[in-house]
Amino acid sequence: MLRLFEKAYLKGEPKAMAHCAQTLLEFNGGSSCIQIYVNQHDFFISRDRIEAVDYVAEAPMWESLADPNQAAPKTEPQLAALYSDIRDQISQEAQIIEVVFPHPVVVMQVFLQRVFAQVIQSHLEKLINAAQGSSTLAFLRVLALARFSTAQLVNDIKAHDFFRSSSSISSSTTETYTLARRGSDDADVDNKASVGVIQAISGGPGISALSSMLDQQLEELFGQHLDNSRYVERECKSLTELYASYLLQFARWHRATNKAKPTNTIFDRMVNQISSSANGTPGTTQTSGLKSLLKLSGISADDSANPLNEELPTTPELCESDGQLDLNVAEKLLTWHAESVGRMIELSSPSEVPKNVFSLLKTLAESFCKGYIETALETSLAQFSSYDFKAEPSLKPMTVIKTADMAMHLWQRYVTTAIVPLAAVSVNIRREMSIFNNHILVRIENKINSVAQKALECVLSWLSISLAKQKKLDFKPKNDELDFSRTHTEACAACTEFLNTTRTIVNQSLSGKNSEIFLSEVGVVFHSFLLEHLKKFPVSAMGGLMLTKDLTMYQDTIAKFNIPGLNERYEMIRELGNIFVVQPSILKSYLGESAMLGRIDGKLLRPFFLMRVDYGDHPKKFWDEVVGESKHHELGAAGAQVDRGLWLGITGA
Repeated sequence: MLRLFEKAYLKGEPKAMAHCAQTLLEFNGGSSCIQIYVNQHDFFISRDRIEAVDYVAEAPMWESLADPNQAAPKTEPQLAALYSDIRDQISQEAQIIEVVFPHPVVVMQVFLQRVFAQVIQSHLEKLINAAQGSSTLAFLRVLALARFSTAQLVNDIKAHDFFRSSSSISSSTTETYTLARRGSDDADVDNKASVGVIQAISGGPGISALSSMLDQQLEELFGQHLDNSRYVERECKSLTELYASYLLQFARWHRATNKAKPTNTIFDRMVNQISSSANGTPGTTQTSGLKSLLKLSGISADDSANPLNEELPTTPELCESDGQLDLNVAEKLLTWHAESVGRMIELSSPSEVPKNVFSLLKTLAESFCKGYIETALETSLAQFSSYDFKAEPSLKPMTVIKTADMAMHLWQRYVTTAIVPLAAVSVNIRREMSIFNNHILVRIENKINSVAQKALECVLSWLSISLAKQKKLDFKPKNDELDFSRTHTEACAACTEFLNTTRTIVNQSLSGKNSEIFLSEVGVVFHSFLLEHLKKFPVSAMGGLMLTKDLTMYQDTIAKFNIPGLNERYEMIRELGNIFVVQPSILKSYLGESAMLGRIDGKLLRPFFLMRVDYGDHPKKFWDEVVGESKHHELGAAGAQVDRGLWLGITGA
């Protein structure tokens, strides 16, 4: 009977096959004829199916797969063609199996097991191995693509209603069977899976077993790549490689610039990551992996046999723009991470999503916050700390603050809207994630505050140095006509120019309330400098005119800060300058009429009167009368008090 079944099978005679199959079913369960039917099927033994498909990792498709700036592909041509062929074949086989075998579900299960074990698994292994030889990102993209395509195939198979009515089964002719078996393109077969759920008139449990078998086959195909924490570790490895290579030039610039830290651990980690990922697998993986990573870093892999181990050059290869924070870079880092998160959601079980997304967040924080934002802030802090004040300090390092602030706003929005909701089902992980994120914000906020504080110290130190360059006789000129021809003293010109530069840089670096607080602090402290400054220089009648010019210029410069709280202070300093040009006989009335000086304790004004060159021309009693009674107001108390806190916080008001 087996030989008769085989002959009928080769001749394409379904009626004879059905007779033999029914007989064998009654004799030995029919398993022997099922094995012959499956083992000798053209789908498994055809030459085209046996020959392996070669995926060339150097092809343009693989370069695109390894490029994070290119969108992840939705399909792979050869895999799509294979799955389309399988759908067609199953549609054809459903008709034949229903005609020939008494229990078609059992036969279909054996046939599908063979399809998955022999055809699909072999093809996927070659596809995934080729992706591994390209890069970690290519592997993950292909893994996601393959699982999505295979899951679609499984769903289509489940939805195919291959059980027909008796009349439908009897209408299948020998000619149709023969054409279907040979895979002819002229076979009149429905190649599309019908929509719905498999419903059998009999053998319901068999259909359930078949559905479970398909689910099991899907899990077994990808289980070795998705089990335990292996998958999310690869996602983290991919992100680390991409970030490290993309930020390599950035890290090199900061290592060369930050002389205070000759061994930058973040930079060293990046270099080690690229080297290990490039050298982790021999052969094609090493070459293509290194090329794809170096391409992101902007370094040509052909420049040197081992460019990463050479001494890092400074110029001309490195330029200042390499070390600057850039919001476009920050957005790109977040975009790459978002792709990884989306892939993780597709490939992880719902219960694993909170834990996995937290792991991905930590990887992002290591590169985005620590390797990118904090590295730039630390370099700026080191630059301010290293100034020796032999020349005017550059405030350009301060510009990092605004970009860092905006980048962290992007981070916070991304974490709040895209990451935290994915941990909603796990209260513990959500709490840990919130604590983790808050620690990052506080740490970077403190670094920003440190940079602002160091910048403020540099500004005030240079203003103090500039004032100290005031010549002893600037306000007591020997040649009154010659010296009076000058508009302002050199010290005044230097201070006002630096104050204007400070205002410009601060407005570029800080926004809103933060800029106002910084400039207020500069204005208040410089006001105190001027008060002490006026107690050090003798002032003649002609020199007093030069002094009032200087003080008016200081007032006009501070007025450009647009901070109302400073206006009264510098109006007071201007009125104080007038006491050096007012005749002694009207000093008392001038003080009484002055809106600012009239509120100040007269005793506090005596040190300034002492600097008048004509102070000794009048008796002490005269000056006591000018000073008058104590008003219990301190000099410089006019104007609003300034909060000395510099930074309001990334998420603060």
